[in-house]
Amino acid sequence: MKGFTLIELLVVVLIIGILSAVALPQYNKAVEKSRQSEAWTTMKSINDVVKVAQMEKGEEIVKNITWDDLSTSYVHGSGTSVGKAVTGGCGTALNGKSFSFSMKDNGVVATRVGGSMGTYYLGLTHSGTRTCGDADGKICAKVGGKTDTTTASDRPTGMSGTKFKLM
Repeated sequence: MKGFTLIELLVVVLIIGILSAVALPQYNKAVEKSRQSEAWTTMKSINDVVKVAQMEKGEEIVKNITWDDLSTSYVHGSGTSVGKAVTGGCGTALNGKSFSFSMKDNGVVATRVGGSMGTYYLGLTHSGTRTCGDADGKICAKVGGKTDTTTASDRPTGMSGTKFKLM
């Protein structure tokens, strides 16, 4: 008779189970890093157009810049185009595919709620400092946070979390 024995089939299933148990967390981490990379790009873009809007309006304070003042449109997570259609200034959120973006006095904050890793925040100040914040610092460490920081100037105002890491 030709075929595989029950033991051989069980060994194959066991090997596949072990490989998937090792690979799945790494896959989730890679997917989260790619989402984070998209968030950094969007935050940089928002930061740049805010600076342009400040120069156009002659405003020194970002509080006086609204989404309506930006010379660019963004695509909302639902697929509809926003930018000129989003009203409200600092604190009004723009929802992306994976993150929600808010303009703050000294930068941009991206909020990731839920997902495979939990809730965390990315901050980009107008001077270019990147920060990650979460409740205990574990998520930020997993996605590339390097050095602990407690300096308020390293992160945009209103950025939540208790543990912050520079990126």
